[in-house]
Amino acid sequence: MTDRSKEVAEEIRRQIKTLDGWALPAWGADKLRVIKEAPITPSQRKVGFIGSHHLGGLRFDVNGATFTGTIDIILNGSDYYNIVAYSEDGDNTIGMIDIVAFDLVAVLDDIIEKGKGQRDLENTAYGNEAWQ
Repeated sequence: MTDRSKEVAEEIRRQIKTLDGWALPAWGADKLRVIKEAPITPSQRKVGFIGSHHLGGLRFDVNGATFTGTIDIILNGSDYYNIVAYSEDGDNTIGMIDIVAFDLVAVLDDIIEKGKGQRDLENTAYGNEAWQ
């Protein structure tokens, strides 16, 4: 594992805590771990990831009000984050690409606590889009 992968994971955790210090505990976040810099996998490509590789990220398990499973937050090559949520039962995989840091908590809360699915998320305006 590269130092850069560890730095990316720590920066994501720090950004979430800065945006909302209670978010991770509220989601029942557990087993935080580093995602190594690696090529894009078929499951990541399935939810919209593009390019040949990602720059690492943060993975954690959640036990929220409407979603239980694993969350991956991955830094893509454009200084945005790609999010993949894998449900515990394997029935639901949700992916969002090109999420800016200040929208991380809003997107994750919509998945974990509000039960928004893929279509709902794609139709929600986050960040600057809400002002256009």
